[in-house]
Amino acid sequence: MIRAALVSATLALPATAQNLPGSVPRAVTDAEADTLRVAIAACWNTGALTPEAAATRVTLAVTLDAGARPEADSIRLLSHDGPEPEQAFQSARRAVLRCGSDGFPLPPGKDADWRRLELTFDPSGMILR
Repeated sequence: MIRAALVSATLALPATAQNLPGSVPRAVTDAEADTLRVAIAACWNTGALTPEAAATRVTLAVTLDAGARPEADSIRLLSHDGPEPEQAFQSARRAVLRCGSDGFPLPPGKDADWRRLELTFDPSGMILR
């Protein structure tokens, strides 16, 4: 399972999947995970969020099919931190569906590693300076 943090330029994977000394290397590289993060962030419209939703971080679960396309019925809210979780969740959900409609740029043959995702969307990390 991949855990994506759209807050920063890195994608955080569970500790069990990290390349720690003595561990089995994970199949999905940091570069591949970052490509996914960038692809989803490009479709995320934070400008349409209310101030309350813009102050809300949401984590959602997504299952991808064999073509790396999100299964719409699988997208669900796992957790939230902030005053407006529903609008923040719907905005994140739309970003995943919009950018994943043709399949995410994930490596074929590694679908067991990216089939189930946990994505964290934090609008405060997407502010342009």
